[in-house]
Amino acid sequence: MNAIAKIAPPSRRERAIDIALDCGRFRGLRVADSPLIALAGAFRVDAADDPRERVLQHVAVALAADGRGAIADALERRGAALSLDAEPGRIAFSALACAEDLPLVAEALAEHLREPAFDPRDLIEVRARLAAEWRHGASDLATLASEALSRLLYPRRHPRHEADLDERIAWLESLTVDDVRGFHRDRFRPHDFRIAAAGGVAPFDCAAQLERHLSGWAPRAAPTMGDADTLANPARTLRLDAPGHSSFAVVLGVGLSLRHDDPDLPALWLADRILGATYASRLVAGVREALGLSYSIRSTLIEPDLHFAGHWQIALSASPDTLPAAIAATRAEIVRFVEDGASAHELAAKRREAVGAYPLGLTTLQALSAALLRGADGGWMTDDVEDFAARIGAVTPQRLRRVVADQLRPDALQIAIAGPWDAAR
Repeated sequence: MNAIAKIAPPSRRERAIDIALDCGRFRGLRVADSPLIALAGAFRVDAADDPRERVLQHVAVALAADGRGAIADALERRGAALSLDAEPGRIAFSALACAEDLPLVAEALAEHLREPAFDPRDLIEVRARLAAEWRHGASDLATLASEALSRLLYPRRHPRHEADLDERIAWLESLTVDDVRGFHRDRFRPHDFRIAAAGGVAPFDCAAQLERHLSGWAPRAAPTMGDADTLANPARTLRLDAPGHSSFAVVLGVGLSLRHDDPDLPALWLADRILGATYASRLVAGVREALGLSYSIRSTLIEPDLHFAGHWQIALSASPDTLPAAIAATRAEIVRFVEDGASAHELAAKRREAVGAYPLGLTTLQALSAALLRGADGGWMTDDVEDFAARIGAVTPQRLRRVVADQLRPDALQIAIAGPWDAAR
């Protein structure tokens, strides 16, 4: 007789708990029966008055992430993962390990953040690696256009302003290990420090382990913040010549005026799904499927952070002979969306789609801890599916149309186009 496979029920989740740490805030969620623990965290390092420090941030994070010594070796032997990332205006980190290894992860995290070893020999390797990564990224048309859009949307001091490649490489090559040590001394401080955990450890026990190693780590003078807003420039188009390619990458964008905790953000998020964030969206149906003008097309919300604005962008690819028509069709879809909004039927369908997709995106501990961290920024409990459904359900056609009209302004769209302009002439 064949055995019948037993399907294990999903692990039980409790409510998230917020706890004050000596250096910041902790949000923990226990997932019953899980043998693992996932961490996600971030702290602010913005030094927007000097854009060169963003290159220094990348170098300092890369060196701090290359942990060595007994603790790092023990972490690797246990199969645990710990990473640091340089993001606009902040340093983010994440970890995944067996729940029983949390004390080791907490110790390793503190060592990476508070006492990294900055070896001059490692700096040479990191500079070469970053330069290779940036040059490779510049060969991708979509990356090239997106970086150019950041220069159209954000002032030079803004954390989301991406300097051009030659400038970044020059800054990179000029850095010394003393520069890195000084950046760490002044900027690796728990400004707006937040950490979230999800897994088989009770929140208070997890917070206690983190507090043991992070206690006494305190901010110094708060780092200066640059202009938190996007530029209020008239619409412009920037063309970047990229010889050797057979197609063009186009990125259109407009700055958002909403803040990270604005009650209209759920409506904006839902509007993005209607416009182009999913395959079953207006841009895909209209520009790609019906007209065949683009290989790919997608809209993305770059959400506002705790301290500075975000933007809404639409990226598409097109051949030289369809480029003008593809841009025109994309603009027409945007204008139509701004003027007409969404019908009650379309909005209801997107609500159902969003409410169904949301819990699927939280099925891993890493995704759950990252969502807890994002939810802490907005002041809501990301782990609660019912709360999410209620927020989405509160979006009416009238509210969505108002938010779209306020935020997606066709007359303010900035456009960056990368491709073989010389060959196209």
